[in-house]
Amino acid sequence: MLSHEVLERYAPIVHFHPLERYFPCSLEWLLEHCCLRHTRTSLRILQPTQSDLLAHWQAQHPDGSTPYLDIASSGYAGHLESAPSYVTVQEWDDCYEITYLMLYAYQGPQTARWHWSRQPYDCLIRDLGRHQGDLEWVSLSLDKDSLRPLEIGLQAHGKVRTVSWSECPRRQDHPLVRVALHGHACALQGEPDRVVHRCLGGFLSICDLFRDGGEVWRPSLRHLGLDTQGEPLGGEVWSKFQGRIGRPLDNHFRRMTRLDGAPVGLLPRLFGRFVRLADARGWLPRSIGHAEGTPGLGDPGRWFVHGQKRSGSPLRKCPY
Repeated sequence: MLSHEVLERYAPIVHFHPLERYFPCSLEWLLEHCCLRHTRTSLRILQPTQSDLLAHWQAQHPDGSTPYLDIASSGYAGHLESAPSYVTVQEWDDCYEITYLMLYAYQGPQTARWHWSRQPYDCLIRDLGRHQGDLEWVSLSLDKDSLRPLEIGLQAHGKVRTVSWSECPRRQDHPLVRVALHGHACALQGEPDRVVHRCLGGFLSICDLFRDGGEVWRPSLRHLGLDTQGEPLGGEVWSKFQGRIGRPLDNHFRRMTRLDGAPVGLLPRLFGRFVRLADARGWLPRSIGHAEGTPGLGDPGRWFVHGQKRSGSPLRKCPY
């Protein structure tokens, strides 16, 4: 559909936050640090292979169980040196869409900003926002006739934001992408260093933090996807796996620190105690405290892995 040269030409150059601790990895790295399990059976396969994922690909087995990868903390840091970007191509009515996927073993604690201070500062909520497994991506649409880039799509927390190619900062034809600390949302160089998502009583805001100066990643590319019959294209047969990448984790608002781990002051500690009390009384949404592993690539909601032609406008939808 598109040559490897075209895919490499527009592959993003990724810049990480200087304090980032949880980097992308290859599937092989992740499998070396996990165990394949089922929710309702005694299945336990240490260091499973792609063939094991293919053998247990169904999200719902006849016995009602769901497969998932239980990732050891020893694999949380990832392995940037060997990590590829997994690439899949969609054909739409008038364009092609290239999706560059980044696989992480772990998403770290929630970044935030404490406002009730003479000098507001960024901080971490240590036991909130964490989950095993993380799939992030950047998408690019190309005109079908000229193969000229049209838009770039940036995925963040289940939403895709589009930017015209003419406004995209790039080196030659490589988009310059920044990754948020711990949460791994994607943005472009030159965009705001802080994106606020939610404010809590004027004291604290939940936000993504971006900053240059960390690791720079120019990954090799690996093709994956499913054909029109739902079978894997090429050797990346984990494309069909519908289970969860990661086991469920419980999250709580237990401890706040500054980004470098230094303690916070009295007021944020008191605020944290109030939130913990609200959590204990069941006043907070359950979704805040319960984090499932990310759905596998073969999950039916993840339309970007399928190679069939699609109608409509690309980059406007987002699986999860």
